[in-house]
Amino acid sequence: MHVNNCTLRHSIIEFNDGVESNRFTLYDSNAINTTVASSYIRSWSSVFLKIKKSIINDFKFVSLSYMGEILSSQSNITFEDSSIFNVSIGVNDREYSYSSPRLRSNFAIRRCKFTLGNIVFYTDYDKTEISVIDSILTKVSLTELNPYYYSYYESPILYMRNVSFLDGNLTFYTRKVDIAYSNITVTTPFGVGRDSNIYCSSIGRSGLVVQASSVGLIASSLTITNSTIKNFGTGIQAVAQGLNKIMITKNNFYGNSLYNVENKGAYDINAISNYWGTNNVGVILNKIYDYWDNINYGDVLYTNYASNPLPAEAGCPAYIASA
Repeated sequence: MHVNNCTLRHSIIEFNDGVESNRFTLYDSNAINTTVASSYIRSWSSVFLKIKKSIINDFKFVSLSYMGEILSSQSNITFEDSSIFNVSIGVNDREYSYSSPRLRSNFAIRRCKFTLGNIVFYTDYDKTEISVIDSILTKVSLTELNPYYYSYYESPILYMRNVSFLDGNLTFYTRKVDIAYSNITVTTPFGVGRDSNIYCSSIGRSGLVVQASSVGLIASSLTITNSTIKNFGTGIQAVAQGLNKIMITKNNFYGNSLYNVENKGAYDINAISNYWGTNNVGVILNKIYDYWDNINYGDVLYTNYASNPLPAEAGCPAYIASA
C-alpha cells in the first residue's frame, strides 16, 4: 500500500495474515492518530513500513505476540525527512499470556525531527540494526526489552551519527552501540555493552533530573574517546567484562559532582590521557572510585592526564552528512 499526498485521521492499517511480505509507504502526507498493526497467528512474515517527507502525530506500530513470541519474524521500519510527534512502537499483548511490548526489527530514523516517543526493541537471534542519522530526538526512549539476553550477532544494535538526542532514555546494557558526532542528554543511565564505541560526542545530564544521584554511562564493554562527559553525579560507572574491555581516553570530564569514573568491577580500567576538570592530582583522585577505595574492585589508571581541557569532540574532523 502506497499513500501519497494525503491526510490520514484516526486510521488503523492492519496487515493480512499469511502474506509473505507486507509493505506500507506514507509519502508527503499527514497522519494523525494512526495505528499500523500486524496480526500474524499462523505464519512468520515480514512487515516493511516507510514514512518519508510526512508529518506524523500520535502514531503506533504494533505486532501481536503469542506466549511471549513475536509472530511477525521481522519488521523493517524507516522514517525519513519527517516531523514526528508521539510515536509508540512495540507489541500489543492483547489477551495472550506472557506477552510484553517489544519490537523485533530493523529500524531507521534519517533526517527527522522526532519529539516524544517510546520504542522498545527485542533482539535475540535476529541481526537487528537500529540507526539514527542526522536527526533531532527530544524526549524519546529507545530501550531493549531483555537486557540479559546475549545476541549471537556482532553487528551494532545502535548506530548513531550527527544526532541531538535530548532529555531521553537509552538502555542497551548488553548490546553494542556505535555513536559519533552526537550530543546526548539523558534522564536515566545510558547502559552500553558488547564492545561499544563512542567518539566525538558529548554525554550530559538532562536538566529534567537532579544531579546528586545521576549516572551518565554504565559500561561493561566500551571504548570512549574524544568526547565529553559532564554534569552527572557519577560520569561513568564501569563494570568491565574482562581485561581491557573498557578504554576511556582523550576525553573531558566536567561538573560531575561525585565521581568522574567509578570502577565497580574486578578489572583495571584504562583511563589515561583525559582531562579531569582540574590539574590538581588530589582532586582528580577524589573523583575516582576504585581499588584504593574498595579492594574488591580494580584500579582506574588515570596517568598522563591533561592539565587543560582537550579539544575532544570539537577537535574531531568535520562530519560529512549522509546522502
